[in-house]
Amino acid sequence: MVAECSGVGVDLDVEAIVPPANVSLSRWLKTFPSYGLLLATERSKADALISVFRERDLDASVIGEVNSGSEAAFVAGPHRAVIRDWRLERLLGFAPVEECAA
Repeated sequence: MVAECSGVGVDLDVEAIVPPANVSLSRWLKTFPSYGLLLATERSKADALISVFRERDLDASVIGEVNSGSEAAFVAGPHRAVIRDWRLERLLGFAPVEECAA
């Protein structure tokens, strides 16, 4: 949703995602989105943003990268699996106008 609305692609590193204790990764990835948040910032600002969460006893870490494409994908080592290409299959239909024309 965030990638489509922002007109970007995103690669999420499955190996960097740490689910809560006693929750499997597969279950965590299917959990209602309000239990986890994805935030995007410049790489140089990531540590400062993460510290804001950790100061409040909330887990936060870098788990991926934003790119100039239109695909949302899971990556693990050399493997990459596209979840959705919002140019081909919209979820919300809120992509920026210039991206919709492409």
